[in-house]
Amino acid sequence: MSNKRRCSSHTAGSRTMNRSLSVVPPRPPHPSEPPAPPGGAETIVGLIATSGLDDDLALLSQAIHRRRRDLAQAQSVRALGSLGVGDRVRVNRQVSPRYLQGSIGTVAGWSGQRVVVLLDEPIGRFTNGELRCPPLGLDRL
Repeated sequence: MSNKRRCSSHTAGSRTMNRSLSVVPPRPPHPSEPPAPPGGAETIVGLIATSGLDDDLALLSQAIHRRRRDLAQAQSVRALGSLGVGDRVRVNRQVSPRYLQGSIGTVAGWSGQRVVVLLDEPIGRFTNGELRCPPLGLDRL
């Protein structure tokens, strides 16, 4: 799967997605639970490599996927919160189409979890100069 984030233009027929983000803080250890031993990850990796956790690989994979998704959502929420209307931004290397990379514009608002940017110079299919981009695809100038 690609790490590229897609930007979109606003058209009358475009769909919008409304997702509620839930950022769950890490659960503190229960007082009766011993603290995690140092080097815990190395132990788990060793058990996986030596077939010690073969019956639990699907469960581990799901837990890792969920945690990575939650971390990415939290990072996106922080990036969204750091941008304001009128901020100057540059489209970074995390977006596609690639021809948008390096484009400069001004934050005009938000559309769900995307930032609406008015580009200084329309480019490609973004003929009206407006693009909707994930906040992690923008660098504040």
